[in-house]
Amino acid sequence: MSDFARLASFEGRARRSTFWWAVVGATLVVLAPVSTDGLLSLLGLPRWSPTAVLDGPEAGWAIWQQTASVAYLALMLPTMWLLLATLVRRCHDRNWSGAFLLVGLVPVVQLWAVVELGLLDGAPEDNAYGPSPKPLFDDMPMQLEPEASVQAWAPVGDDPFSEFDRPPSAYRFTDAPLTLESPREAAPPFARQEPRVPLIVAPLVKYARFDGRATRSEYWLFVLFQWVLVVGVIAGLWAALPPGRASAPFMVMGVATVLIGLLLPNLAVTSRRLHDSGLSFAWWLLSFIPVIGGVVNLVLMCLGGTPGGNRYGPDPRHA
Repeated sequence: MSDFARLASFEGRARRSTFWWAVVGATLVVLAPVSTDGLLSLLGLPRWSPTAVLDGPEAGWAIWQQTASVAYLALMLPTMWLLLATLVRRCHDRNWSGAFLLVGLVPVVQLWAVVELGLLDGAPEDNAYGPSPKPLFDDMPMQLEPEASVQAWAPVGDDPFSEFDRPPSAYRFTDAPLTLESPREAAPPFARQEPRVPLIVAPLVKYARFDGRATRSEYWLFVLFQWVLVVGVIAGLWAALPPGRASAPFMVMGVATVLIGLLLPNLAVTSRRLHDSGLSFAWWLLSFIPVIGGVVNLVLMCLGGTPGGNRYGPDPRHA
């Protein structure tokens, strides 16, 4: 799994340091309009609004201000995604499920959530959510110790220039981590020779594969990829086409082309996501029921998969 996929995953556990980096990073992104607006005011330059692109032409925003608004809104979704994924994995590290985040919505009681996630150390051993994110030998320096004592040497026979009866000292490493990440993840040589596809584009590689299983990370990262791609197409057409209603049909055509091109992999990854929970693709038909069907399918996409293999294939988390 790539570093980005690991950060965006809802599986596994996260350390306190990862939690605080995610909180500080998300805060900087959210407050970017306030800080840049104040800087522009001090320099006497035109200000901008994060909702400039949504205000319409009557608001009188310049092209660069609308472009900055599009870039900010496009950055907000992955930022909030990474923050939420980190919060869920931090809950796992404290041996809580992701539902513990609901405590943060209760006034006063939310201080408990801050203490739990931001101040307390995680479970020292493996738990139901995965291995500890801390290396086993964090505080143990690598040492060398002799395996056998060195014996005094003496010449063999009467020839002083013959070989000496001196056994070599054997040394072994003690308390040495097997890998940089975790000694539990060490694999024998050549165990992972096959190239691994980045999780965010895995549904494109498996373009029309409706069989098998897909994790939550694979599904939701592809949803994020689609959203960013659509926003990028809109921003590119907005900058390339002249402003006005005449450019609206071209934007609709551009977005429709992207959505139609991604329709088949979208249905395929949805099928594999349902398979991961032991359900058939027929459950997707609930989406055609107004409101209720969409909510049910959203919940199904968020549920964890069946541990171990099921009738649709092996567990993708251990593949």
